[in-house]
Amino acid sequence: MNPESKTVITNAIDFILKGVEVEDRETNSASSKWSTNADTGFDVLDRQIDTLSETLRIVEAQIQSRISQVKRRRNNLSPIHRLPNEILIEIFRNAATEPPASRSYYRRLGTLSCVCTRWASVIDQA
Repeated sequence: MNPESKTVITNAIDFILKGVEVEDRETNSASSKWSTNADTGFDVLDRQIDTLSETLRIVEAQIQSRISQVKRRRNNLSPIHRLPNEILIEIFRNAATEPPASRSYYRRLGTLSCVCTRWASVIDQA
């Protein structure tokens, strides 16, 4: 694991744990003040669950975004990405062997456009 990833993960864990500590103090405080009202303790715990769930959702989204960036960078190193758009257009036209106005021609181009964002933009430009 590289240092950048470790820093992101460490910061996320620290953030989550700090939130848990604050919520634990609130829970203990609420349960000691209102020991006859159990709902108050549940409310605090429910807020804690909601906060942790939202934090997890945010961290997961950030991780997915970073994974996408790294994959995009890796894909850009592939030899096919060194080809000029004009060559790719010719390859795509040859791959879609049906007449250009047919439904299967557009279906094939649609399939090719799902390979990556570059291919999709090249097909859209063609």
